[in-house]
Amino acid sequence: MPTASRLKVCKNLTIMQSYLSMDGLYINDFHRSNSMAAQREVRHMSLHPFSREQKLRQIEMLHLMATISKENSNAERSKPLA
Repeated sequence: MPTASRLKVCKNLTIMQSYLSMDGLYINDFHRSNSMAAQREVRHMSLHPFSREQKLRQIEMLHLMATISKENSNAERSKPLA
């Protein structure tokens, strides 16, 4: 039987899906695909809960990947044009 927190996540996901499915709420296709990916991630997370330690490691990894990506982008921008 689902826990109360799982039911709350599923209810919030349903509300978010119905809100986002209304026409005109997406800025562009990129925003739409990111929103859909976020919904899939929330659905996956509600079905496969992690321990607190696993969540913290996942958050740390996301921060690290974002930092690396930002550094790579900055390095690309600072390259001289040939």
